[in-house]
Amino acid sequence: LRAVAEPPHPAVVRAGVATPAEGEVIDRATAIDHVLQIAAAEVGKGSSRIGAYRRVLNAPPGSPWCVSFVSYCLREGLGYLPIHTPTYCSSRLRRWGRRRGLLHEYPERGDICLLVGNLDVIDHHNLCWHVALVEEVSGDRITLIEGNGFQHRGARNEVQRNWTTRTYIRKLFLRWVDNVNRDV
Repeated sequence: LRAVAEPPHPAVVRAGVATPAEGEVIDRATAIDHVLQIAAAEVGKGSSRIGAYRRVLNAPPGSPWCVSFVSYCLREGLGYLPIHTPTYCSSRLRRWGRRRGLLHEYPERGDICLLVGNLDVIDHHNLCWHVALVEEVSGDRITLIEGNGFQHRGARNEVQRNWTTRTYIRKLFLRWVDNVNRDV
């Protein structure tokens, strides 16, 4: 399975968010706002939407859908994918981010949070077992919007808004917005 970045297309309005027109340069704050508006509109949705998320990356039914959800939000908010992962695999997304110099230790609003291990593990090289979008950072507290995430109120099959701290479970942050307006 392979995801191919779609080229930007003429402005389209999705969920009240206008994506940039072909050739339009979009600023960082607007790009992040577009993506997070899409993600926030998906909170509470689940089973009936998982197929739409998976289709973005051609992921098969039954596969983990956290990367598919993040990719869906990026594509719907921007009109194309500013990331490239050859599959729905979060570890491959981490490798791609590392090669592009997009991984960071400290979060910013809009980043893709990569859960990469626990505090006892320094680095499992390319291991990554879950991703989510960073909605807000306030001190050490990080608010995430995630699909296929931690069971919260028994709801694993829906998009959720959760929070964590920077030091709870080892994380890296993929700053996809640094790749906007660049070739994927």
